[in-house]
Amino acid sequence: RIREVYIGNLSYDIDEASLKETFEQFGVVTEVILPVKRGSGTIRGFGYVTMASVQEANEAIDQLNETELLGRTVYVSPADQPPTRKYQEKVKEKHIGTELYVGNISFDTSPEDISTHFENYGSVLECSMPKFRDSGRPRGFAFVTMSDEDASHAIEQTDGVEFHGRNLKVNKSSTSVKNMKLFVGNLSFDTERSTLEGLFGDIGTVIDCYMPEDKMTGKPRGFAFVTMLSDVATKAIEEMNGYELDGRQLRVNEAQPKGGYGGGRGRGKY
Repeated sequence: RIREVYIGNLSYDIDEASLKETFEQFGVVTEVILPVKRGSGTIRGFGYVTMASVQEANEAIDQLNETELLGRTVYVSPADQPPTRKYQEKVKEKHIGTELYVGNISFDTSPEDISTHFENYGSVLECSMPKFRDSGRPRGFAFVTMSDEDASHAIEQTDGVEFHGRNLKVNKSSTSVKNMKLFVGNLSFDTERSTLEGLFGDIGTVIDCYMPEDKMTGKPRGFAFVTMLSDVATKAIEEMNGYELDGRQLRVNEAQPKGGYGGGRGRGKY
């Protein structure tokens, strides 16, 4: 049985002395740890308190879990239980928490890197990083869920800030944000998908990249479809249409569904 207790969703105004005083109602406090953010020295929104006995630790958990401390509902559990999952369940029950979209991520970055980075600004409840279905490679963006207050703080501190060599794009995730599929024509048969992804990735996050192949030969057919967020895709059309890649000038425009309007020459359909 463990004597160390985890406390999540702490106010940024709390200090070790006040946290110790809160727990001393239930016994002897032997240690208080409040992890701080690199650079600023402010706390990261969670902490650990060690009590003198298991009984005292259990009493503190029973009495303090889901109570208010300095204006925030704190979540208290044994430190050996995964606090992220426990806190996440509580947040879902109470319908609090904000999902963030984190774009323009380096392809060398792991979900653990993103989670650790955002823990500098509060408790990370969930972190996922979508991958391309066929290659298993990261798609260059992630979703991070935090409490509402922590999420707002994280946006302020991370949007536009460099991480692993790229400036992150961080905002509240919304299903209303629309994607745009681009048709990229006149590709050289020597152009690889990774090259195309990297080229468009310099403009913004590539959600999907598909390069059709001939069913008989397995060779590229000389065009591709690249999906991006609508605002970024519009910029990509402006910058990439006519751009020379591997000796060919690209034709880039919005792809149209089969049977859709604009069946003019050079307008890709899917």
